[in-house]
Amino acid sequence: CALATMGTVTTLAFNASPLMRFDGYYIFSDLVKYPNLYTDGQLAAKQFVLKCLCPWKATQQRMTPTLVLYGLACYQYRIVMMASLVIGAILAMQGVGVALVAWGAYAVLIVPLIRWWRAQQSVATRLAQQAPAIPRASANPNCALDAIASGTNDHCEKGCNANSSLGTTTASPSQGMLSNYGGGMWSAAVVVGVCLLLLWVPAPIQPSIPGYIALRNPQMIRCESDGFLGEVFVQGGGAVERGQLIARLSNPELEVELLLKRNELATVEETIRLRRAQRQLAELQAYEGERDALLVHIAQLKRRVEGLDVRSTRAGVLVENDLPRMVGLFLKAGEPLAMVAHPLDYEVIASVDQQDVEQMRQAVGETLLAHIRGGRAFTGVLAKVEPRASDRLGEPLLAALYGGPIAAQRQQSARGDEELKLTQPRFDLRLRLLADQNAAGVPGQLVWIRIPGESATLMDGLGRWCSNKWNDLVKPSRTES
Repeated sequence: CALATMGTVTTLAFNASPLMRFDGYYIFSDLVKYPNLYTDGQLAAKQFVLKCLCPWKATQQRMTPTLVLYGLACYQYRIVMMASLVIGAILAMQGVGVALVAWGAYAVLIVPLIRWWRAQQSVATRLAQQAPAIPRASANPNCALDAIASGTNDHCEKGCNANSSLGTTTASPSQGMLSNYGGGMWSAAVVVGVCLLLLWVPAPIQPSIPGYIALRNPQMIRCESDGFLGEVFVQGGGAVERGQLIARLSNPELEVELLLKRNELATVEETIRLRRAQRQLAELQAYEGERDALLVHIAQLKRRVEGLDVRSTRAGVLVENDLPRMVGLFLKAGEPLAMVAHPLDYEVIASVDQQDVEQMRQAVGETLLAHIRGGRAFTGVLAKVEPRASDRLGEPLLAALYGGPIAAQRQQSARGDEELKLTQPRFDLRLRLLADQNAAGVPGQLVWIRIPGESATLMDGLGRWCSNKWNDLVKPSRTES
């Protein structure tokens, strides 16, 4: 199924796209009534690039914004498709894929470069052989003066014919030298400018770690006994006090069992009084042991019956309350019902990579900057960095499977539950938001925390992004193999 899907997507990407010379392009060119669209677009894109690199040279092909954009889009699409095929071949076939990519690079890149270099060498050789003849053909400086003086050009016809047959002038060598010199200076300036841009300009996205806003120190309210949810007394978002009744469960079997055990206890106590009056010590001790066991059992049943009343364990606000929709359902002991926390008391729980954990540990107690979507920023105090790494991701919001930034895979736990396993261990940390910053976000919102003491340039950011993407691609493939 995966191979069929990949083949279908690849076929559509090649054949249906108007940016490659397949069926999609010919249909598109017929619609716009431009049969040479691809060729003219490629030439316009080349002329645009050459104009940017050598602005003093005149263009030989007409350039319109539409043609230039189409040509650049074709180049970009081909690069993306080739890069996708290269990465897919390496990840799918490992060593064979590397050999296949190397052969393709040799056939597509190296062979044309060798041919171009040989052609340049042959052109240079021919020019070197013709160089001694050019000065002799154009070395008559008196032709122009004689022609002006006599009004005729008979005197210099032979020399000028030799010069005109070559299509050159005496000034062309110096102009070529100036053009080559200017081209070299411009190319060097462009290279230096690009290097300075990559090495000195800060990246727009600085090194950060992902996290999410969560309630600080929340307490989960769970069922203490099995039963059917019968009544709900507090709705979501309502304020509660410690010990306040939130909901009530019903379990008739448990209540009947408690009643039967109490009746049995009454019978045993009556028997004990009778045996004590009859001074039957052996039977008395046996019934006393049975009474003690019944008392323990009744105490346990009583706690279970009292556990049918769900009460708040602390003062705060009832959040994540789904109780109204659970009325009538059978709930098992230990099943979460709701959460109690203080309003507007938030923290950021983030996941940091191993290469950045030392910097974050050194910043414990410092104020860090965090960003959320939309460009809003707020500050918080780094409260804690977990001492041990974990290969499990507790919050699906951060997983790439659900649109997050961290690569993770689904996996079945020993208990049969689904969990998220990280491709590499990470450390959890907690950023406590300041009192005046709690209104900056809402629980569950994705946050990026700036790594302190680190400023990345464009080159650093590009290298870091490529490294992360490559690791995300390679490590899952190794795990599956």
